[in-house]
Amino acid sequence: MCKLEKKCRLNFRVVTHDQSEALALSSRIAVFNHGNIEQIGSPTQVYENPETLFVASFIGDSNVLAATLVESDQDSQSGAASALGRRAYMLGDGQKIYVRAEVSDALPKQARLIFKPEALHIASAAGAGENQLRAIVKHLSYQGSFTDLVLSSQGFEFKATLPSSEVKGSKVGETLLFAIKGEVRVLADE
Repeated sequence: MCKLEKKCRLNFRVVTHDQSEALALSSRIAVFNHGNIEQIGSPTQVYENPETLFVASFIGDSNVLAATLVESDQDSQSGAASALGRRAYMLGDGQKIYVRAEVSDALPKQARLIFKPEALHIASAAGAGENQLRAIVKHLSYQGSFTDLVLSSQGFEFKATLPSSEVKGSKVGETLLFAIKGEVRVLADE
């Protein structure tokens, strides 16, 4: 279809519920929720930078964790992040996740932190960096070159997709330390 579109110099509109198809075929995606547009953007923008909780949960797997702002480099009057743009959110189990912010971003006190399962990696040692989560392996699903994990940490669950070589020998019930590599999105609690 992409070749035909280029050859004929035509634009196609494809309506699908198949996310893989939408991401593979599209130059722009519009995500609808009950007839309303939630987000329009390139496949990369929509997948990596969801603007709403619906888009985050609809396009690909996303980890969505409830958190409370506990530390920020912000202006106390405006609530905008300082030039440093660093803020810390605390999860329900007391673990902190640090995120970056644009200078003009307002900081929601109650938020949802969003990151993709493929952003998690096994950390080599505690204290070796920020954005580490200690979790118990609840389920392992070997997929060949990668393994999907369901993880639990004091009341919340999240997912990781890791190269199988990275989790070789890991077992259900084992406690592991994970590092979040890449951006953690922050959305205000709805």
